[in-house]
Amino acid sequence: MHLIWWTKRKLALCPDVRGTDLRTASPLPVTRQIELGQWSILMMRLLFISDVASCTPGDDGIHELAGLAEAAAEQTQTPSPLRLRRWVRREGLPLFDAALSAERYEELAAELRGEAAADG
Repeated sequence: MHLIWWTKRKLALCPDVRGTDLRTASPLPVTRQIELGQWSILMMRLLFISDVASCTPGDDGIHELAGLAEAAAEQTQTPSPLRLRRWVRREGLPLFDAALSAERYEELAAELRGEAAADG
């Protein structure tokens, strides 16, 4: 839960990708390669949230996030970090907040801390 919440906080932030981070040769301009790297990192964040959500019980609101990455890809179409960040701010974060509010996260975190203390 802590990782999914941390990832949520990073969703709308543009990843810092530089030309020196690129490891393969490509005929694309470096600026486009950087954009694709940023888009890939943003999508990986969404995929992580979707994957975690798909492992939750179907009656849990968090499960509603299982299709988050697919929805982002469908609605933004072109691999563009700018478009994806706009979608995240406009639609993705409200979906996340509806599925896992700050209050619900705190409840789950407290529950997990309680279980960890009882196990220790």
